[in-house]
Order: sequence, then structure tokens, then C-alpha cells
Amino acid sequence: MGINTLTINDIHSQQNLNKPKEKLRDHRHPFVDFSFGEWFVEKMLRGYEAVYKYITLTIHQINKFSSTSKPYVI
Repeated sequence: MGINTLTINDIHSQQNLNKPKEKLRDHRHPFVDFSFGEWFVEKMLRGYEAVYKYITLTIHQINKFSSTSKPYVI
């Protein structure tokens, strides 16, 4: 009986401590719709996408130029 009572008391005490955290999660500031981590990842992915597009465009232009400047061997 004593162990069950302690287990139930521990669960209730932990649930009481978690309630303020849950309330904070539900309440969001109207100007911030995602966390700093999500913002940082989105910013890095946008930068990666821009660099990737620039590099692939440059490689494409180099390949196009080099294919047109090759002499034809007969």
C-alpha cells in the first residue's frame, strides 16, 4: 500500500509542475509563430538554396560554354 501511495503522489506532484509549462506552450506571442530553432533552420535552408542555385547555374554555364568551344574532330 505504501509504494502505491508514493507512486500516485509522485505522479500528481509532477503533473502539477508540468501545468505551467503546458500553459506557456499554448500561449504564443502573435508576432512569433515559430521558435528560434525553426527560424534559424529556415534561414540556413534559404541561404543553402540560394547558394545551390548560384553554383548550379555557374556549372551549367561553364558546361554549355565548354561544349560549344570544343573543336570537332573528323
